[in-house]
Amino acid sequence: KRGLMLHAVGHSWTCEPFGIRGIDWSQSREPIDEETRSCFAMIDGKRGLWHGIGINTNLCYSRSDVRDRVTDAIVSYCRDNPAVSYLHFWLADDSNNHCECEACRAKRPSDWYLTMLNELDAKLTVENLPTRIVFLMYVDTIWPPVETELRHPDRFVLGMAPITRSYSKTFLEEQTAEPKILQPYVRNKLTMPTSVKENLQYLALWQERFRGDSFDFDYHLMWDHVRDPGYYESARVLHSDMANLDKIGLNGMVSCQIQRAAFPTGLPLYAMAAGLWDKTSRFEDVAHDYFRSAFGEDGPAVQTYLKTLSALFDPPYLRHEKPTVDPEAAARLAKIPAVVEAFRRTYLTGDLTKDPARRALAYHADYCLILADWLRLRAEGREEAAKGRAEAFRAFLNRTEPALAEIFDPWNAWITLGTM
Repeated sequence: KRGLMLHAVGHSWTCEPFGIRGIDWSQSREPIDEETRSCFAMIDGKRGLWHGIGINTNLCYSRSDVRDRVTDAIVSYCRDNPAVSYLHFWLADDSNNHCECEACRAKRPSDWYLTMLNELDAKLTVENLPTRIVFLMYVDTIWPPVETELRHPDRFVLGMAPITRSYSKTFLEEQTAEPKILQPYVRNKLTMPTSVKENLQYLALWQERFRGDSFDFDYHLMWDHVRDPGYYESARVLHSDMANLDKIGLNGMVSCQIQRAAFPTGLPLYAMAAGLWDKTSRFEDVAHDYFRSAFGEDGPAVQTYLKTLSALFDPPYLRHEKPTVDPEAAARLAKIPAVVEAFRRTYLTGDLTKDPARRALAYHADYCLILADWLRLRAEGREEAAKGRAEAFRAFLNRTEPALAEIFDPWNAWITLGTM
């Protein structure tokens, strides 16, 4: 009613139409009859839920009755939910989990995917339903189809979902980089591309076959921001990616992210919006405006402080793109306590209860001290001592969760950093 474009669903179409809940990634305990089991992908000679998880289970897409069951369910949903402008029809989550039966092996997953999309389009047309369908180049379907075309491309929107990409480089930085040698498609033996350049090359291959509307479905604020405790470098990459979407042929962004991503600041969210709103904006100007608005005359000092923390923590190191035991990383991390304490003495004094922005920085200072100590011990190769500091870090997360509940997701931080 307000002119918004409502997007809905995503995963679960490969399990919900078969009576298996697809609302999360937990193992299913529901009984499965043999007729339903026969519809699942055959892998290593067996059919069943992929590692027991419905939402991760692909189907035997060569069977027309299986495809009909999925597409009929989508038509029913579109009929019952006319407010949905864009219905996302994704295959199963996870990777290397496609059917290995003789009939399915005759085509790539992307070809079977487009076969279903064409069948879905025909059914929606009969029902006179205008719903646009979003399909993804994601994990196994990053490899494009080789023989199937969409008959009515205006019905569809392509989402590039580069979930395995690194966020150490921006789209713009990698656009002109030397091409990578791309892997051939080998069913269920794929290694997903981590470099931005590889992902852009696969996008270009898809764009040769589909020239319709498309967007970036990306994960900057799902986990990766936790690998940049200053939030400054991650905000820079996010702003650049948004401001340069048109240069790689994409028309917008759906941010697959956690809700509580504002610790220590909301700069990444602000930078994302700024880059989408004005592609001519400069990140340093955006950051300066944000910190001035949030911290007044102390804004430039806070900006410098968090920019320094980002550089010292070194996100590529936290992404495992550098050796774990690394004297240079240890030396950088050893500098963090002095930086934090100097900032605290100058800018985090007095009663902070009425200043939530500075109160967040105070908690963040303690967070950085514990995290830096743990990571330094790891970088020095002192693994046993590092384990003790990892537990101290986890205890800090548990202890401070009530105070930071609106801006920080400690569980997300632990699964991202605690398993390093």
